[in-house]
Amino acid sequence: MTTRSIALAAVLALAALPVTASADALRGIPRPRRHAVSRVRVATHRAPRRTRVTHVRLPRAPIHRADRCEYVAGHDVVRRERVVVPGYFVERVVPARYELRWLGFGHGSVRVLVRARHVVRDWVPQRVQVRRRRVWVSGRWICS
Repeated sequence: MTTRSIALAAVLALAALPVTASADALRGIPRPRRHAVSRVRVATHRAPRRTRVTHVRLPRAPIHRADRCEYVAGHDVVRRERVVVPGYFVERVVPARYELRWLGFGHGSVRVLVRARHVVRDWVPQRVQVRRRRVWVSGRWICS
């Protein structure tokens, strides 16, 4: 047999195969699936049955191009945070209280201690306070 007759026999053999066959199918290698296949239960008035769903398109990831990207340098940002401050006691000192009392004619006046120095504890209730914190944000690429 000549090379020409071998090539003609191969072409005729390929022409006899279905159009969807590929070289991998000729070798017995299964083709990978392009679409996601899932099994779904379909509820009807009859008993539930399984249905095979094919041709489900998967979402594609967005394409980022370098010409649409820009670099934002690192910088400080002041962020506000709501913080709960629990209640607490504050101790304050009340100074002593004195009065001048008149003793009568010929005796003059005398300074008298009315209330001694003492400590008072006041309760400060719980409150929400807004605090500002400076935070460093590192540089990053932003693509639109």
